[in-house]
Order: sequence, then structure tokens, then C-alpha cells
Amino acid sequence: SPRPASWHKEWVLDTLRPILERHSGGEMHTFGSCENGFWMNGSDVDACLVIRRCTQRSSWLTKLNLVRCLVEREKFGTAEVVRAARVPVAKVAGKDGRELVDISVNNVAALENSRFVKALAQLDPRVPCLGRFIKHWASSRRINNRAEGTLSTYTLILQLFYYLQTRESPVLPRVADLQ
Repeated sequence: SPRPASWHKEWVLDTLRPILERHSGGEMHTFGSCENGFWMNGSDVDACLVIRRCTQRSSWLTKLNLVRCLVEREKFGTAEVVRAARVPVAKVAGKDGRELVDISVNNVAALENSRFVKALAQLDPRVPCLGRFIKHWASSRRINNRAEGTLSTYTLILQLFYYLQTRESPVLPRVADLQ
């Protein structure tokens, strides 16, 4: 039977999260489009392990190597640790090679950014639709991938918010006006 489009988010939360939390001593949270209302079919899941007293890049890399080992030990698929990234991640792919989740460690700024985007997107039902359209448009033109030197989807969504706050008849309130 065909799986729903978001099956891999459910798999991350129901299968992968308990194992990673048990072995890392941390707590796993999802962020980005799967949390903020801008998720689209085909999007991967972004997750962050929040681990106390794990503040050095070298410690993050050790935890990401643990993620890689656990994914391989449990025969979930493969995981590659991308050490050179600004925020190092373990890219987890299923047995079929499809990217499932990017896991970072203590990337709390991303968690806060997702909460901010979600809060603004929930103020008007047109915002997530327009944001997904912009994301699709940018993706089809390959202009929303920071790793390739273009703008991130997050930056494009912030630009959308700015436009919606500053047009003649604003759709969104200015952040300064929110209580």
C-alpha cells in the first residue's frame, strides 16, 4: 500500500527518535518546514538533538558519529556525517537511498527560527500557501540552497513576511507590534 507523503517524519519520530535519545542522552526535536507550515511533498525532515553540556564542535561531531553508527547498526539505511558544514549534520538515508532526515546537535537557533516562522504563518491562512508556492518556485529554479551559494528557504520566507508586513494594506503585522 502506498505510504502517506509525510511517512518519513512519522518514522523519524516513532522509530529513530527513541533510539537516538536513549543512546545520546539528548532530546530530539524537528524543525524547519516539517514544523513551521511550509512542508511540501518530497521535503526531508530536519531534526536537532539537544544535549546538555555538549557545547564544542568536536562533541557535536562525536554525537553525529554515534547517530551514524546507530542508523547502520539498526539497519535503517545509511548516514553520512557532513563535518565541513557550517552546522555539521548527519544525513540519514533509507535503504532505498532516499534522504530522510538531517540531524544536527544543539542547533537551538534553528528551533527558535522555526517557532518564529510558524507563529507568523499561523496569523493568516494564505501565508503558508504563498510560502509553499515561493519555495516550489525557487526549488524548481535551484535558487534556494545555501550549500550551492543561493538563498535559503528561510531567507525567502523572511522576505515574504517583510513584503506582507510592508505592503499598502498589510497582511501580517510588524513583529514589533505583536504582543
